[in-house]
Amino acid sequence: MNYTALEAWNRSVIQSLTPSIVMIVLYCILGVIGNMTVFVVYKKRLISGNGRFFIPVLACVDFSASFVCSICVLIRLYFNVTFFSDILCRCLFLIICWNFSISIFIVLAIAYDRYRMVCQINRRQLTEKQKWNIVRMILIIGVVINCPVLATTGNVFVNTYSENNYSIQGSVCVFSTHLYPTFETAHSIFVIFLALTIFFCVMVFNIKIAYIVCIKLRSSKTFSNLYNKPENKESFSTEENLQSATGSICQLKQIADITKCNADENEDGGNMSFNNKIQLSNEQLEDDSNIKNEHERLEICPEKESKDELQIMQVPIDKSRSITDNSLKSKYRLKAVTRHHSASIHVMFFVMFIVMLLAYIPSLIILVVVFNNRRENSWWVFVEENDLNVNIYILLKTSYLMSNAANPYIYSLFDKKFRKVLIGFVKCKCKM
Repeated sequence: MNYTALEAWNRSVIQSLTPSIVMIVLYCILGVIGNMTVFVVYKKRLISGNGRFFIPVLACVDFSASFVCSICVLIRLYFNVTFFSDILCRCLFLIICWNFSISIFIVLAIAYDRYRMVCQINRRQLTEKQKWNIVRMILIIGVVINCPVLATTGNVFVNTYSENNYSIQGSVCVFSTHLYPTFETAHSIFVIFLALTIFFCVMVFNIKIAYIVCIKLRSSKTFSNLYNKPENKESFSTEENLQSATGSICQLKQIADITKCNADENEDGGNMSFNNKIQLSNEQLEDDSNIKNEHERLEICPEKESKDELQIMQVPIDKSRSITDNSLKSKYRLKAVTRHHSASIHVMFFVMFIVMLLAYIPSLIILVVVFNNRRENSWWVFVEENDLNVNIYILLKTSYLMSNAANPYIYSLFDKKFRKVLIGFVKCKCKM
């Protein structure tokens, strides 16, 4: 074997893949810095909250994907046609696929936890112990479903010709060796079906969460308009009810006084009966009430009322309290729906899911193509291929790294608490 020609072939492939290598290095740097910052902020408990439990967990997975997976991809691209270690090749793909699947399962756990918080507020929420059990279960499931990768991956030999028509044989680390075509096809179908099912479940959870949040935000605006304005009217009407009730009490007292005076006159031989005098006094009081205003009637009343008077006055107060209690219950139910998240947090998780969807779908498509076409495993190592097509292929194949690198910066855009901590940290460093 002509090792000089093989090294020259490998260098030419690396040179053609330079744009892809630069992008992967950029993913690695941005992902490591961003996810390390997220992990440190949450590790020191500068941000607390039940709804943010899975964020540091996802940051650890994203850090592993940004650093470890990027290193694995770079090693594979550096030893393009000189990758002769079959065991190392299988281990690299196992690590990449494990991180790939763990990220998807963590996003599913986040969506399910948020769904229970927002849409099922009456149910018992997940405890911290249960959430840690979910994380452990995800780690175990990730290992189990990716064990077949050890059988499907490995090295394959590729041949080319030098300028002198010498045959050059190289070894490429590929995802599918096509030694077990039936098993590889079944495994690829299972992986695609599982990934699409998880994406569908996360999408359903996010749609339901968005629907509930929009309904509650709309009802909160309506509630605030109906609760603030009628509250003043209700208090005003309560004062009028108090005045009218007090005025009626004064009328009853006047009737009693006039009746007593007329009864004394009847004892001296008056012609008017007792009932007629009461009727006349009532008519007179009604005429006086039309002339006098509320303040004049209040001045007639004594300062101290009896217990019966207080009970009469208490009726409109109890009614207003019942209205206020119902409004407070509605307000409490509104707060219960969004007590763990603000609207920006919901938008943040939805944007994270959309970015993950856009980043993972190309990798899954190429995965299906690779499992069903042997040439797609190693066509990019031939220098006669167009450099642009080769780099587009490699970038689409490793596009999942974009999601791992972008998540911490999505946190900083939408999570106000996280952004506040970062700004405070920067200000402290500037003062030093």
